[in-house]
Amino acid sequence: MSYKTDSKLAGYSKAYSLLEREFKELQNSRSKGINAYPVSSDLMSWKAEIEGLKYSVCEGLVFHLTIDFSQDYNLVPPVVKFVTIPFHPNVHPYTGQPSLGILDKPDMWDTSYTILRILFDLQMLLSYPMVKNPLNLEAAELLVKDESLYRTVIRELLQSEPPKTEGSLVLAEKPQEHIRIIKTISFNDYYKTWSQIATTKVAEHSKNQFVGDPHFMAQYYKWKEQDRQYQRQWESKFVLSKWQNIRKKMTQESKEPSDKEEVLYPSPTELSSEPNVEDESGFYNVPQEWSEESFSEEHDSEESWEEEVDNLVAWTDGLDEESLNYENYENFENIDN
Repeated sequence: MSYKTDSKLAGYSKAYSLLEREFKELQNSRSKGINAYPVSSDLMSWKAEIEGLKYSVCEGLVFHLTIDFSQDYNLVPPVVKFVTIPFHPNVHPYTGQPSLGILDKPDMWDTSYTILRILFDLQMLLSYPMVKNPLNLEAAELLVKDESLYRTVIRELLQSEPPKTEGSLVLAEKPQEHIRIIKTISFNDYYKTWSQIATTKVAEHSKNQFVGDPHFMAQYYKWKEQDRQYQRQWESKFVLSKWQNIRKKMTQESKEPSDKEEVLYPSPTELSSEPNVEDESGFYNVPQEWSEESFSEEHDSEESWEEEVDNLVAWTDGLDEESLNYENYENFENIDN
C-alpha cells in the first residue's frame, strides 16, 4: 500500500523520519499475515492486520489493531490495541491491550525494535498463547481444559472484519433478512396440526359428564317443563292472595263510620265573659252545609271504587281452583329438596 508523506514535517520530527523509514521497510518485506499502514498525515496513527499462523489455535483468523506513536518514538514503545478484542489469554478483555513484554515493560524496550518486529511478536503471541499469568483467566482455563471448544468460541466471538466507522461512530452492520420458507401441505395434516394447537377446544376439566346422556337429558327437559307450570301457578296464587287482602281491607273500611266534621260552639259562660263577642262571633261560625259540587264528586268516587271491587270479586270467582292447587306446589318443593 502506497502512502504519500508530508515533506514539511520531515525536518521537524525525528519520530516522523523513523516512521517513514519503517513504513518503506514494511512495503518491501514479504511477511505473511502482517500488514500495517499509517492513517494520519503525521504518521503518528497506524492500523494493522495480523493473521493467525497455520496449524495454530488462531489459524485463519484476522486480528485488527491500532498503533499510536508519540513524538518520543523510538525512545518509548507505541500503544497497541485491538479494534475487536479477541477471547485470548494474553489480551486484556476490557482495554484490548496485548500482554507483550517489549510493550508493557520499559526496561525491555530497545530502540532497535521496529514496527515489523512488534507485529511479528504479536503474531506469535496470538497463534501460540501463553497460559502462565494470563490477562484473561477464563480464556486460559478454557484453552487448557478443551482446546477444540476454545477454537470454536474464539471464532464465534471474533468478527471476520472490523466494524465500519464514520468519525467516532461505529456503524452497525445491516442485519440479514429473515427468509421465510413456504411449503404446501395436505388438508389432513393441516387439520391435525390445528386441532392440536387450537384454543377453542373445551378443556377436559370443564366438560359435564352428564351432557349427551339420553336418560339424563330427557329427565332434565321434564324438570324444566314442570318448573314452567309451577311458575305459572305460583304467579296466579300470588295475584289472588294480593287482591284478597285488598278486598278484606276495603270491606273493613266500608264498615267503619266515617268521621264527621266537628263544630265548635262557645258556651254561654264564655259568651258572657268575653268582651266584644259580637265582633268575634264570625270566628265560631263554622258552615254546616256542603256544597252540591263537592258532594257530587265524593259520591262519584265512592261509586267507582265499589265498582272496581265488584269487578275484582267477579274475576277471582272465575279462577280455576284446580290450577291453583297448593298440593302440586308442595310436591314440587319436595322434589327440589
